[in-house]
Amino acid sequence: MIAQFSGSRYFSLRRHFDNYADIVRAIDSGSALAAMVVPRDYAQRIAAGRDAEVQFIVDGGDSNTATIALGYAEQ
Repeated sequence: MIAQFSGSRYFSLRRHFDNYADIVRAIDSGSALAAMVVPRDYAQRIAAGRDAEVQFIVDGGDSNTATIALGYAEQ
């Protein structure tokens, strides 16, 4: 999942975080437009043929930009 986003021309991976507080700070400071939260057991769930959800958090300060980012993420 991360490799797909990193290889996209729409997103660039800037940093890894281990907690939500760092994500909130990055979005609030403007250093990140969006963040993807991947559960630790994501790969194991996919390998076992089970569903695995990710969370995509977007800065809603500019609703047009947020909508576009969500659209690209959903692709």
